[in-house]
Amino acid sequence: MARYARSHNKSQAARHFGCCWATIQAAVQRVERYENSGDTTMLQNKPRGKTNRTPKKTEERAMEIYQESFEPPRPQDRRYSAAKVARLLETRDKVVLHRSTAWRILCRRGVWEPYATQKVAVQRFERTRPNELWQIDLIEKEPTAIGDVYGVPILDDHSRYVLGLRFFLTKGEETSLLTTYLAMAENGTPEEVLCDRGGQFIDPSGAGVTQFQTMLDALGIRLHLAYRAETKGKEERLNQFIERDFLDEVRWQIHDLDDLNSRAEVWRQAYNRSHFHEGIRCTPAQRYTPGLKVDLTFLKQLFAREERRKVTREATVRILNRHFKVPDKYIGWSVWVANFFDQHIEIRAGNKTIGTFQL
Repeated sequence: MARYARSHNKSQAARHFGCCWATIQAAVQRVERYENSGDTTMLQNKPRGKTNRTPKKTEERAMEIYQESFEPPRPQDRRYSAAKVARLLETRDKVVLHRSTAWRILCRRGVWEPYATQKVAVQRFERTRPNELWQIDLIEKEPTAIGDVYGVPILDDHSRYVLGLRFFLTKGEETSLLTTYLAMAENGTPEEVLCDRGGQFIDPSGAGVTQFQTMLDALGIRLHLAYRAETKGKEERLNQFIERDFLDEVRWQIHDLDDLNSRAEVWRQAYNRSHFHEGIRCTPAQRYTPGLKVDLTFLKQLFAREERRKVTREATVRILNRHFKVPDKYIGWSVWVANFFDQHIEIRAGNKTIGTFQL
């Protein structure tokens, strides 16, 4: 440091070594004192804090207080901490001692016993059949050329088959609904779904029921909630692989969201067909078979958000801050408006569709 500071200056040396100017100044002064005296100890940092040892009487008293926590009938898992030993020492004997000093005394005397941390073995699981359990998650806020995007991957637990992968500019409920709809339209329905407590899947407050939950109940699909990330470890590993293997390659090359999703679909198909998965010793496609198919018309209506709207005197229906024209004879009627993933809407009067509009 001193050599660099002398050949340049102290400010440049501080930037070069990533430290403050005072550190360089202290190093130069120590080198100068060494050059004047020849004593190598001048090159060492000065010891910090007090160098005098705690009196033996204080150490003995700290040990006595700590040993109190082992006296019956106190349970073994309620031993005094070093902070409490220091606090009791100050209260009883008026001796001020820092908790770290108390801990070092107990360690040096060989009486400190660290708490035995209770470790629980990880319970690994894998369902025995395809479509017995699907896992769904959210990839949070990945930077791209079109801004931050959010991804929703869906994974089959048994085969590691990627059933769906879509990206969005927001992380609302439509992200999980559209991705799940596309996965079920292609691969059928599962028996159970595993997700976390994200707002895309359930109401975090527990006061209401989301459209995602309503859809699963209507199809007879059981919902499981993961309270720890380890529970959906397969999905978490997949998320990391998607970020490394796919997003890192295309994030700065895409032109819009459709471009990103079309590339994601190509990657998903290639992953399922040709990626050799070490966990199952084969490709996901070799282990996966589609599940129970559901009528697409029924499935689409099940996923749609429906609202009641009244037709205005101008023969329009107002939805999403826009007005949509319907036949004049329905003026004054209360109609149903079905919103399909914010992509298009259908307006129905009774069982008859009176308007379909792209968004």
